[in-house]
Amino acid sequence: MRNLYRYQSSPETPQINLKRIIDAMADSEEKADCAAVLCTPSRKKVYDAVWTAMTDIGTLRSSLRPPENNSFPSSFRLNQATRMRGLNDFRESIQRHEGTAHSVQKRQVPQSAGTPHKKGAGGNFSSAIRNLFVVGGCLYLLILLLKLLGSSVDNPDIKLPTLAQPAPIPALPLPPPKPLPASGTLNSYLPGLHANMDAPFEIRTSAGANYLLKMEHWESGRAILDVFVRGGDRVEIKVPVGTYRVKYASGKTWYGYEDLFGPRTSFSKADTSFQFKRTFDGYSGYTITLYKVQNGNLSTSKIGASDF
Repeated sequence: MRNLYRYQSSPETPQINLKRIIDAMADSEEKADCAAVLCTPSRKKVYDAVWTAMTDIGTLRSSLRPPENNSFPSSFRLNQATRMRGLNDFRESIQRHEGTAHSVQKRQVPQSAGTPHKKGAGGNFSSAIRNLFVVGGCLYLLILLLKLLGSSVDNPDIKLPTLAQPAPIPALPLPPPKPLPASGTLNSYLPGLHANMDAPFEIRTSAGANYLLKMEHWESGRAILDVFVRGGDRVEIKVPVGTYRVKYASGKTWYGYEDLFGPRTSFSKADTSFQFKRTFDGYSGYTITLYKVQNGNLSTSKIGASDF
């Protein structure tokens, strides 16, 4: 950080005098820096606070006589051109900003003549005190900068705009209800399926709901066929030999094969597989009831629409 008050000036120097000093500078680069910072009130306020803190630290370092550290800016060490604040000013500054001041007394123990001085616990204690002052000065500088930066905001009431919540996507309107398909209406998903449908399959339902039953290949999950059954009806169809999974959708109002029974459609699946076989005297199949019966042996589970 460059010391802009090297030319017989300080933070207390009036603006008119500062401008005269800046105009008389020979270094054009430094002249431009001084004009940009010291002639702008908001920038000068922040720079003065940093300059004061750096000056306090330089004074404190000089009084404690720490080992030489080239990382500290040389322009803030004690010199004849600029008046640096003393320890009393430093203590008063702490008292103004923190409300209390800690007194530090320097105690010197006389050394006996002829006795060599040995660096022991006393030296370590002095080093600890020196380090404590340096750390305290840095903390003081940090707190002061945070306060100044917080107070230099032109409009503290500015608030970030809040993102508007997206409007909910309205549900697509359902098409008008359609007439119920006749019980036994069958749709095949495989070409030439009707020529191989030999095993018997009977589906029984109760009144109160209508059903669309779907059969899938057990291993591949590929749909084979679906059949519509009205509530209270019984349907007998033929299916190909194989092992299948049975799913069904149920509801009252029919909206077509795309929307099924609308938003109130209930989806279920049988938990066991159905094996339709060819026997020595014909074909074996199943009879399934899609309602609860006493001593029933078929368990089902609810599924989602995407799993149907």
